[in-house]
Amino acid sequence: MTIPKDSDFIFEQPYRNNVWRVQLCNYNGNVRVSLWPWFKDADGALQPCNPKYIRNGLQMPPERLWELGEAITAAKAEIDSSGA
Repeated sequence: MTIPKDSDFIFEQPYRNNVWRVQLCNYNGNVRVSLWPWFKDADGALQPCNPKYIRNGLQMPPERLWELGEAITAAKAEIDSSGA
């Protein structure tokens, strides 16, 4: 599978001063799912936070997406059953 270096984001969630985005990317020639914080630059455009300074992003192999989806589904079911 070939993914462009800057593919469209799949999901985003604002949190504090950043916007967290999920997107597909290439990392060292391997396709990864990236969950990474983005910030607004001086012009208001979103830019990815530099990994040199921000170490709290996540990249994972796409083969693990099924497990992540199952975990999110289980969390939602628990929230729904608790009435929260």
